[in-house]
Amino acid sequence: MRQRKVLTGLLTAFALLLMSLAGSITAFAVDTPNANRMNVVFVMDESGSMSKTDAESLRYDAMDLFLGLATESGNYMGAVAFDDDIILKRDIAGIEGLNDKTALSRDVRSVSSRGDTNIGKAIEAATQMLQESGNPALPSAIILLSDGNTDLGGNDARLQESYASRDNAIEAARANGYKIYSVCLNTNGDADPAELQEISAATGGTSVEVKSADDLKEVFSQFYNIIYSTETIVLGDIVIPDNGETEIPFDIPRIGVEEANIIISTLNSNTSYMLYQPSGIAYTESELDAMKITAKTFSVLKIQNPEAGAWRLVVKGVPGDSIKIEMIYNSDLDIVQNFNSGNPVFADADVLIGAQISNMGNLITDSAIYQEYPMHVVLTEVGSGTVNDYEMTAGSQQAEYTFHLPQGAEYDVYTYCSIDNLTVTSETARLSAGRPLPVASEDPIEITKTLPFTKAEYLFDLSSVFSDSEDATLSYSITQSEFDSSVVSVEGENLNIKVKEIGKGGELFVTATNSGGGSIEVQVILKTVNILPLLLAILAAVVVLVLLIVLLGAKKKGNVPINGRIQIIPYNEDGVIGNPNTFEGGRGKMMIGHCLSIRENIGIDIKNTYFFHGEKDSYIYLISKNGYYTDVNPDVKNKKIRLDSEMEVDVSSDIDFNKGMRVMFIPDETGY
Repeated sequence: MRQRKVLTGLLTAFALLLMSLAGSITAFAVDTPNANRMNVVFVMDESGSMSKTDAESLRYDAMDLFLGLATESGNYMGAVAFDDDIILKRDIAGIEGLNDKTALSRDVRSVSSRGDTNIGKAIEAATQMLQESGNPALPSAIILLSDGNTDLGGNDARLQESYASRDNAIEAARANGYKIYSVCLNTNGDADPAELQEISAATGGTSVEVKSADDLKEVFSQFYNIIYSTETIVLGDIVIPDNGETEIPFDIPRIGVEEANIIISTLNSNTSYMLYQPSGIAYTESELDAMKITAKTFSVLKIQNPEAGAWRLVVKGVPGDSIKIEMIYNSDLDIVQNFNSGNPVFADADVLIGAQISNMGNLITDSAIYQEYPMHVVLTEVGSGTVNDYEMTAGSQQAEYTFHLPQGAEYDVYTYCSIDNLTVTSETARLSAGRPLPVASEDPIEITKTLPFTKAEYLFDLSSVFSDSEDATLSYSITQSEFDSSVVSVEGENLNIKVKEIGKGGELFVTATNSGGGSIEVQVILKTVNILPLLLAILAAVVVLVLLIVLLGAKKKGNVPINGRIQIIPYNEDGVIGNPNTFEGGRGKMMIGHCLSIRENIGIDIKNTYFFHGEKDSYIYLISKNGYYTDVNPDVKNKKIRLDSEMEVDVSSDIDFNKGMRVMFIPDETGY
């Protein structure tokens, strides 16, 4: 019974990880053929410690469940098996049907080892596989199954190499948008989940520690509310009655279901099934075998393009046997929203918000669908953050909601619809009163200049990227920047870049605004490439010289020091987290990540928040991408917050200040 509980927990973890991956790609254009398709690399720990932490080899059954739930075609999958080295590398290839899935599973199951554990080298190999042979049109993910114990037999040099490989893999995953989902197998309680949790958190993935089914259920009930748009549907948790037969009815909705996956969990391999379609016709035994993937204690029946309506699953088995029946949809739904049917939006006037459901790449124009499945529109006022959720009206070909847009207002708008156990959400659009918003042909804008063969000053024509349907001329401004205004600035329609002063490059954000106040913000990435090693050496010497000058007290624009100390006290709903953290100021921009751990969940975006010097030494700025509330100005989010000498300021992304940090800047009277 313990084997079944742990296996159930592990299988549930994989089912939910699959839903997480699918949920991360719910908003596709109408003509996108890749819904529910992805690049996936399985990274399987085969070290000696796994014989204890996964004594029943449950990781293979979990992988089989993942393969069974994945869409029958269009996925690209590979695998890495490892101990203290890579012992199997199964290149990424298209998965087309049950035979391909079975072959991948068989390859992974064929390896065995009792060596040490090198997690870093394994996930580095997985990221390289995704970069080299993954389908670039698909999102990508890595699924890591291990007990989390990096152990190389006391060889410190190899251990440091493993950690370096791990850091390289995390950096590559971040740069390419790969999330690493990890399952820590800990059935005997000796595993160490910390390393896996750190890897997943650093890449935006999810980490689950599997001890028992009950623990896993609690963890994923929390994860689901945050991440998933579709849940596992429990059709029945039953005991076979005395007559040896029971019937499980279930319904398939009219739209959205590309595949229905029925998971049947039982310890008795002799249990048999009959599946009846809404027409009353049952699948034959050979048809069921062709659509089934089976492991030790479960089977997955995959119904492709199922007919909508009432289905029946008849289960025959030994009286008293426990059987659990669940279902997971692979859906291909999207919502396309529009404003005034594409016509201009005017100030202080009504705006017709329309939304159409895309099913399997086809827009639905049947009014009965919109009546059966009501749609909602969510409007968030950009200035105040006020959110309103309205039910839309079923129109003749779409769902509609009429909204009066006040003068000078700006809203973020998205629409969503719940179809039985499926929830589909549109992309978010920015709606400004008065006129349509400007558009950008590139985001981000990447500008690369080659040194030394370039002019000292480069002018980039912003009007070549930004445009507006009504304004021939737009106004431009830099809203965030890693550079001093003397290095990168806006002059009319040009972005003025002093190429030789931007170092290796960095990023900034440029906003284009039309005459009606509508705006769009685009990231600009600046890069420099020096093609001559000799000039690189000269540049390095110049950098060293500049650093020496700085140490002697010279201040250059764009590198002014934060002259003092910064004290941060993180807090949440439960109060202060740990002791106050005090940090000496640094030169130029000081990222908040130097002061706070990535694990502290206080609502602060550490990747896009930093401290910056003030015009005087008596104060500094806290600068962020999205802005924060402060107790000094609690009603408005500010992207640039001034921190005066020895004044404590509460900073929070939450208008109710339930969590955040208390910050105080203490200037150094003596200077540097």
